Amino acid sequence: MPRTICGTFLLVFLMLTGCFLLAPDAIAQQTAPGTPPIMGTPPTDNPNSTTWQYVRKDEGELVSMGGGSVEKGMNLLGDMGYELFIVTSAIDSGKAGYHFFRRPPCCPPGMQRPRIEYRRADSGEITKEGNGSYQDGLNKIDTSRWELVTVTSTAQGAVGFHYFMRPKQ
Repeated sequence: MPRTICGTFLLVFLMLTGCFLLAPDAIAQQTAPGTPPIMGTPPTDNPNSTTWQYVRKDEGELVSMGGGSVEKGMNLLGDMGYELFIVTSAIDSGKAGYHFFRRPPCCPPGMQRPRIEYRRADSGEITKEGNGSYQDGLNKIDTSRWELVTVTSTAQGAVGFHYFMRPKQ
């Protein structure tokens, strides 16, 4: 599927879910109003926000944020209350493309944003956890309160990465 079709699909998906955007690349990357975040840094909190905040990070940015680890970069965003809601596949390589996170408007005074932790695993890791069974591996992960959020696919249509989240413990 060409990139323009994927971008159009993502735009339609976001519009249908209530996120009205001008274009796929126009997803807000919140820092100070009107300033995009520096590559590899988490966005800053805006306590006066009354709208949902969105962040788009590619794998390199997450690795940079997480000191060499995609999961650690994702967990930094989770500590700020961002929840992962979609991961695109990079069509030409089959790797994860963009990771889209969102968080609701700021909490009332005295309340903190919920913190979220993330886990990313491929089919082999899941099968290993299930002692040779992919299904048992998924069920075992579920018993640890991990919720499957999304799965990427490779250019050949095979399963790529599985993304899980849960409230930070």
